[in-house]
Amino acid sequence: MISQKRKILLFIDHAPCHNSESQYSNVDVKFFPANTTSQLQPLDQGIIKNFKSYYRQYLVKYIISRCAVAQSCEDIVITALDAIYWTNNAWKTINQSTICNSFQTAGFKSSNIQSTTNAITDISTQLEQQADIDDISSTLQTLDMLLDHVKIDGECLSASEFVDMHTEIPVFNEWNDPVDKQIIIDKA
Repeated sequence: MISQKRKILLFIDHAPCHNSESQYSNVDVKFFPANTTSQLQPLDQGIIKNFKSYYRQYLVKYIISRCAVAQSCEDIVITALDAIYWTNNAWKTINQSTICNSFQTAGFKSSNIQSTTNAITDISTQLEQQADIDDISSTLQTLDMLLDHVKIDGECLSASEFVDMHTEIPVFNEWNDPVDKQIIIDKA
């Protein structure tokens, strides 16, 4: 990108795993203000939920397709390669308007649009956002129909419950315990 003379503005949150020390001549790194990630990060404005809905559709379809020939739960094997394919396909299924609207919802808007264009853009954006809501709704309905055939711990889950079941699990660990830090230091 340096050879193309492209400048990049990268927004990241204050997760401890993000290195703020890196310096690149063509990359300007800006951090979201503390405790605002869920409102300002475009991924949290619809992209992740859409992705999870598609991914879990692939998962449930696979499980249902294997149930016909499986003699037991152990016969239904999901490989890392399966998960990679589903991840790839789920990401490819997310449409551009979902991503654009998620950025707009997070507050990333072009500042150099004239007022007349703004009115047209606002109407267009509202229609696209409604289409995205309809798309997510349709995806969740399809997942609901698939989940009617699957029980988890003897219970049927709704698509929303199934998609959101892991939202409270952290994606990184913070080392706050001095004992853990000491163990790491001792091993080094």
